[in-house]
Amino acid sequence: MLALVVGTLLALGALGYVLWPLIKAAEGRVAESVPTRAPVMTQGAGAPLDGADDDAAEAEIRRARAQLRACPDCGPRPEPAARYCSRCGRPLA
Repeated sequence: MLALVVGTLLALGALGYVLWPLIKAAEGRVAESVPTRAPVMTQGAGAPLDGADDDAAEAEIRRARAQLRACPDCGPRPEPAARYCSRCGRPLA
C-alpha cells in the first residue's frame, strides 16, 4: 500500500514538473493579450476616424474579392493562383 501511495506521489510530481513551463507560458500569454486600456483609433496625424475613407476601403475590398477564384460549393477561395478548391477539391470557376 505504501508503494502505491509513493508511486502516485512521484507520478504527480513528475507530471507537475513537465507541465509547469507550459502552465507558466500560458499565463504569460493571457496576461499579454488582455489590453490595459481601449486603443484610440486615429488616422494620419492623429485625427479621429470619421468614416470618410469607408467608401474607398469598401471599393478596395470589392476589388480584392473580385480577383479571387470561386468554388461552386465553398465560395471564394483565398488562394489566387489555385486551380482546385483547397477544401473540397473541385475545379474553381
